[in-house]
Amino acid sequence: MITDFQIRLATREDVIEFQRIIHASSRDWNRETVLSCFAPNYLHWMIGLGNTMMGCAIVRKVMDYWEIMQIVIDAHYQQQGLGANLLRHIISEAKNAKIKKLELEVRESNYVAFNFYRHVGFKKVGVRKKYYGGIEDAILMDYDILVCTSDTAPNQ
Repeated sequence: MITDFQIRLATREDVIEFQRIIHASSRDWNRETVLSCFAPNYLHWMIGLGNTMMGCAIVRKVMDYWEIMQIVIDAHYQQQGLGANLLRHIISEAKNAKIKKLELEVRESNYVAFNFYRHVGFKKVGVRKKYYGGIEDAILMDYDILVCTSDTAPNQ
């Protein structure tokens, strides 16, 4: 378990590192897609140690809720609690911003992510049929910040 990490807001200068980590886990996101998420209605965080970026998150601000677009941890650092810490940080920031709800979608085949989010307190609220490449469904999930407590926040 890595405990000596920092989470910071990312800037446009971090796009190349974001792309490196995101591309390794999701071929659907190219550099232009990542760059387009560095618009004013998005938030971006990096988790790492010194100059080593171990993971990142992209969140889109939509009125009174936030949509988690990506939470990605570099394969070399997975299963060490970094994803949980990054999600805990997003939940805390959302609470501080008086956001009512977090939303996300996850590939139907991504059982690890689906179970992680469900364990944290996200609820399945729908399905987008054949959303990914006309082949795979997207599972829609919500986290109601007003209902969920810090007891359900990830602790690993």
